[in-house]
Amino acid sequence: MTNFEIYRKEVYELVIETEHRLHLNISTTLEAYVVNLVAHYFDKPDLDYTEPVAITYMTMKQQHTANMAKLQKLADVCLLVSGVCPFNASRYGVDPKYYTDIGRTCYYEASQYPKPPDQLLAELSQYFPKLRDIISASLDQTTKSLRQKRKLTEAGSELYGNLGPIIIT
Repeated sequence: MTNFEIYRKEVYELVIETEHRLHLNISTTLEAYVVNLVAHYFDKPDLDYTEPVAITYMTMKQQHTANMAKLQKLADVCLLVSGVCPFNASRYGVDPKYYTDIGRTCYYEASQYPKPPDQLLAELSQYFPKLRDIISASLDQTTKSLRQKRKLTEAGSELYGNLGPIIIT
């Protein structure tokens, strides 16, 4: 059994457990995509991106070098980062909504390249917050502050429910 096969098996078990624990349901196609994505990068700390994803995205758009594969890869990076370490770049003013918005946009734009549009990529765009929640609940075991929970909720997370209004006393 290869390392990838071991990772895939372990990630699959984590994802299934998380879906049941959180009462989240996604299609088996989306489930397989998330499992394979996480397993692929499981032992790769470098995601092949050295500059901010927004700059990468805008450069692709300005230079007309965007294509389905590049957009999908950038969206994958956004999904992983927003699921595993959504607050790593917070010192630069980057929050989970940044990754969510760019990731969803990239998956959507990638879905429009083939004719007819690619249904899987369109679904990845649509369910991005839920997929991010599954990755996060499966792999990110850090305790979130109320502020961080609010930021995740603003980015579409359903993990923390209605946090209510902020009351200043």
